[in-house]
Amino acid sequence: MQMFRQRKYLFAVAALVLVFAGCKGESPTAPTTNPPTTTIGGGTPPPASANITLTVANPTLQVNSSTVVTATVTDANNQPVPNGTAVEFDTTLGTFTEANAQTVIRTTTNGVATVTLTSALAGTATVSAIVANVKKTATVSFSTIPINPPPPDTAPAITGISPNFGAPQGGQVVTITGKNFRIPLRVLFDFGAGTTPKEATIISSTSTSIQVLTPGVDLGPTAQQLTATIKVINEAGTSNEVVVTGPTFTYQLTILTPKITTFSPNSGPYEGGTNVSIYGEGFQSNALVYFGDPSVAGALQAQVLHIAFDRIDVISPAVVTNAGQAPSPQHITVVNVNSNTRSTSTDLWQWVQKSQIFAISPTVGSAIGGTTVRIDGVGFTDPVTVDIAGVRAQVLSINGTQVLARTNPLPSPCTATSGPVVVTNRGNGDQASSSAPQTFAYIAVSPIITAVTPSSGVTVGNSVSVTVQDPGVGPLGNAIVGFKIGGATTTPAPQQITSGTGAQVFVMPIPTPTTPFPSVACTVGSLSGTQSGPLTVEVAFTNTTTGCTASAPASLTITPPSPNTCVVPPHATLTAPPQGCPISPNLTPASVVALGGATQTATITIANATGAQTLNIGAPVVTFANGVGNISPNTAQTVAGGSSQSYTFTIDPTAAGADGGTVTFTTNDPAMPTITVTLCGNAT
Repeated sequence: MQMFRQRKYLFAVAALVLVFAGCKGESPTAPTTNPPTTTIGGGTPPPASANITLTVANPTLQVNSSTVVTATVTDANNQPVPNGTAVEFDTTLGTFTEANAQTVIRTTTNGVATVTLTSALAGTATVSAIVANVKKTATVSFSTIPINPPPPDTAPAITGISPNFGAPQGGQVVTITGKNFRIPLRVLFDFGAGTTPKEATIISSTSTSIQVLTPGVDLGPTAQQLTATIKVINEAGTSNEVVVTGPTFTYQLTILTPKITTFSPNSGPYEGGTNVSIYGEGFQSNALVYFGDPSVAGALQAQVLHIAFDRIDVISPAVVTNAGQAPSPQHITVVNVNSNTRSTSTDLWQWVQKSQIFAISPTVGSAIGGTTVRIDGVGFTDPVTVDIAGVRAQVLSINGTQVLARTNPLPSPCTATSGPVVVTNRGNGDQASSSAPQTFAYIAVSPIITAVTPSSGVTVGNSVSVTVQDPGVGPLGNAIVGFKIGGATTTPAPQQITSGTGAQVFVMPIPTPTTPFPSVACTVGSLSGTQSGPLTVEVAFTNTTTGCTASAPASLTITPPSPNTCVVPPHATLTAPPQGCPISPNLTPASVVALGGATQTATITIANATGAQTLNIGAPVVTFANGVGNISPNTAQTVAGGSSQSYTFTIDPTAAGADGGTVTFTTNDPAMPTITVTLCGNAT
């Protein structure tokens, strides 16, 4: 085993030597006759005798935690071993984070080497530190992370009681359900502030149920019902005492006497069918309701919808009229059948003629509102609501046969709509609706741009006033508006309006139009050019609240911004040499001896007109006839307005006879895109 450790150690040292040797560069070095006793990166031979002290920073920890293991190595003289001495660390559980393995080699610094150990499994790890033939071990315990269970639910609570009502004399068995009830227990019936709670007698109890006998109560000479809140005192009289509040228990007389305080609504049509709520107390489950005195002929029984101790909901009965005479008002009577007790209201129920609409006038009006509509009919009972073609109107006056109402603006006044007029009696819900031809039609009112001032002679950034007729507002009485001039958005003042009728003036800056200014002809001297001309644009209005729009095409002419100079395109002119070839030679001299070393030249001059844009001349393209030569300059040139560019053409004839050539220039002059110059001479 020791031989194996020794070989393993030497293999690790050799590997480290190779790694660090490779990092020193590729240039060869001369061998040394006396090799060093240490090598870089852990190549230090182990001492003949080593002492190891192995310590663990935290020998007891939870899984997935980590701890540092330190090996301190000294020689026989109790001095730190040389730096770079290799220390092999092994573990039987977990891994070393430096290599994510169970074995790792570390080197010493000042005699110390460290590793970090972690484990995802619980257990005891035996960690070894080995130097040469010396080995030291230490243990590290990893424990599981404890799971802390939630604390037990010990709080008492009441979930219900049964039954929840009873007789005032008490003695009734009531079961209180809940959880975590603990003796000693007390149960109280609490009747509210200013009263003394009454304690119930407990018959039996468990942790989830308490049975009690209700205490007796005195309802007094007139009361028929009394409500108490159930309270349980848990562990009463101890330091753990807790009061738990539950639902209510209602004491109620066995024989109830009804009492009516009011009812609503207090009127309804002859045909019946109105929902009426009767308020009071002492109403029993099988009570009967009459419109009129049930002991007198002619009383009408109502259909009962719902009965509670303090409220009964019924449907009013229909009544038969006598020769067109309105029936007389009647009291409402409630009879408790079980106790044969009754109560009659002090207020009267009024039968009214069912509301009907016979005619409306006018039948049309502006969609921006303000039209007064007269509604004729019968059965109108104040207060009422009026809806005209689906839009709530303002009620001006009302009597039994006529309602005056004023229309409000439509949400979108530029959209026409029509519909019936509906009058609703708010007291009893009775409703009347007109039918064709007695319907109301809103006439659409669209905004109109009537003036743009000034309409010309303005530039971008100037202000302009736009008059809009009937811009409109929304149902809330206001609106947000916007404008575009030449397709570009601008902000008007005011931007929010509260009046939708009449002519309203908006002031706004002129934005830069989305359409470019047009080009118009101009002259500079005798030269023709172009410049920006006036732009005529549309002014557009948008009511963002109502969705209504208006436009005035070609209503504003905008002057182009300064400076608005006349732009003259390049204007090229060939000023030299004279063009007469082949009749009149234009090379100088006109004739030379061929192959005599003499050359002929010509000067080509191209001018640009004064006031014109820069003339761009491409590099000349030259052909030579009966000779060789060149032209200078031979590159592209630019010529400002009023300037010129000269080129020197040189040719050396190669044989007797006519000689010369052609030079072609390209330009950005739209009238002269190509200039071709013919040059000719003679050779003898």
